[in-house]
Amino acid sequence: EPSHNVPARVAELHSAGVEEVVVQRFITPVLSGIAFVRHLSVELEWVEGHLESLADGQASPERAIISRLGAAWSSGDFKPSHGLTEEVLWDFLQGVLRVFHYVPGDVEWA
Repeated sequence: EPSHNVPARVAELHSAGVEEVVVQRFITPVLSGIAFVRHLSVELEWVEGHLESLADGQASPERAIISRLGAAWSSGDFKPSHGLTEEVLWDFLQGVLRVFHYVPGDVEWA
């Protein structure tokens, strides 16, 4: 939404009872996905481009499970893509988990 509409939109949401909003810069991703993040493992689904194509059923995702318990508990492969490695993604997602006091969660990433 254009920045000049922000004050009116904030007032509208506040009057509707919304207490928290995340505002972020829109990007055109080259790779995006959703991660089901737990302390011991991360289940990943990802697609080339925008995650919307996955949500709309227009694309089938790649899938992998990364586990701190090792290869026997992992499946699939997250091959480095567009500069993103499995290690960097794991570290980022575990960092998100720490911020939320290790409560398991779903994280959309791009």
